[in-house]
Amino acid sequence: MEVLLMGRIKTHDLMDVYFATLPPTTVTRIRRTVDRPELYAYEEEIGKEFIDMNEDEIANMIMTFSNQRAGNKSLSYLSVVAIISWYKKIFKFYIDNYELIRNPMDSKRIRAMASSISSPVEGDRIDIDLIDRTIAEIRSLNENCEDRADYLECIILLFYNGLASGEDIARVKADMVHPDTNEIDIGRAVLTVSPRCMELFEKVSRMRTLPSKRSAAYGDPMFSWQNSFFRFAVRGKTQDDFDQVAVGDISRMINNQLKHAVNGTSGAVLNYQNIYYLGFYHYIIEQCGEARAKEIITSVNSIQATDELDRYMLKYGVIQRNTTKIKRKLLAYV
Repeated sequence: MEVLLMGRIKTHDLMDVYFATLPPTTVTRIRRTVDRPELYAYEEEIGKEFIDMNEDEIANMIMTFSNQRAGNKSLSYLSVVAIISWYKKIFKFYIDNYELIRNPMDSKRIRAMASSISSPVEGDRIDIDLIDRTIAEIRSLNENCEDRADYLECIILLFYNGLASGEDIARVKADMVHPDTNEIDIGRAVLTVSPRCMELFEKVSRMRTLPSKRSAAYGDPMFSWQNSFFRFAVRGKTQDDFDQVAVGDISRMINNQLKHAVNGTSGAVLNYQNIYYLGFYHYIIEQCGEARAKEIITSVNSIQATDELDRYMLKYGVIQRNTTKIKRKLLAYV
């Protein structure tokens, strides 16, 4: 194995030795992410091997990396986080096996750099103003049919207030709803919803027909699903038929009703997921303030921030337990 005069191992040799310690599936998935042509180009540019670089040089090098699959665009937030994490492991491997040096990947400069990435989001970027405008336009489009507008607004507010999917809505029974405290017990959490959300939830539970927006004389029957509190607008089925429908189909039905009603209003691209995660983001702000919420979501390798986010996920009833994936969702709102 070729070694430099100052005792440092050549970068390609270090990569070979390090990745030889990992499972082949990990090597296939990860090596091309960190052992990149840009790394060697940057080494040549500054005249240093990777292991000799300081934190500023490594940060500058990472910022030269591009996403080849996305047409040479800048790397996403999570790609940068992943690269930082693997480089930290490679430095630790070198320290444990070759030479005791300071790990530059532990520096504040490296930890902070991912927060500056400007395109970290997964999903559509929405905010509460967009939701408010969408609801206003739904009411304008249904000005002769208040019940239809209330039904659609109720769906939006249920997602925003913590029900994660149409399946969540379908599984809520009457004894899980507490209007006096504006709480809905969904089993994995007790959600506190807005008074407006509870008002509409109760109203929809009493509705038996959803009138057409063109004429109140026409409309779709509304059924509960297996004694659900929410009543769904259903076409071409009886109550008995509807009770036999799989809950996954109920979820897709209500999501399609939402998309059909709102997409195009206010230029919105709304779906149950981005509404739900916007609501969760605002919940985190209520718990710890906006500045801390942003720190938690943009943090890199912070155990404290990860633990704090995990606590909020548990209290809110977030089904997905992977904090990295949840950050990916929440970054759309920071």
